[in-house]
Amino acid sequence: MPPAGITSKFLALWILWSIWKACDKFVFEGFSCSPEDSLSMAITLAREWDSNQAQAGSHKATRAHAPPQYPQDTTIRPFHKRVAGVNSALMAEGLALLEAVKSGTSEHLKTVVFESDSAHLIRFLKTGSCIPELYKVAANILYFASVYDSVVFSWIDNMVVDEAFMASN
Repeated sequence: MPPAGITSKFLALWILWSIWKACDKFVFEGFSCSPEDSLSMAITLAREWDSNQAQAGSHKATRAHAPPQYPQDTTIRPFHKRVAGVNSALMAEGLALLEAVKSGTSEHLKTVVFESDSAHLIRFLKTGSCIPELYKVAANILYFASVYDSVVFSWIDNMVVDEAFMASN
């Protein structure tokens, strides 16, 4: 769809996904949107997908999936929490990160780095701009993180996470 600036071969899938989401909103929330709004959302999602794929491709080309480097006295604590009953993977990641931030405050840590393989979540936390669905969770993460002397929210490639997990087992 070159006039819209979309070169993705997956545009049809994004259109179907937007229709699916619109149907869900109508059934579960009683909210109805126009076909134009659904198409606009599909184009927005496809553009975002294309942009992130291009960034991920250039990122992977310059980095050989090496784990991040930390000072020698750093303690790394993997945090895994299953979150049930949420409507999206992004929300589940946000709720898990919120629990990790809270657990660090109870341990009286002063300097922390929180890593997530959710680029959207990290971008929301760094820029302060957030989708309405995640606003409350992101605000709580930032609120609890304010007790640290130094806090960094960082995106980590899920291939690095998988490699680190395999190496630890």
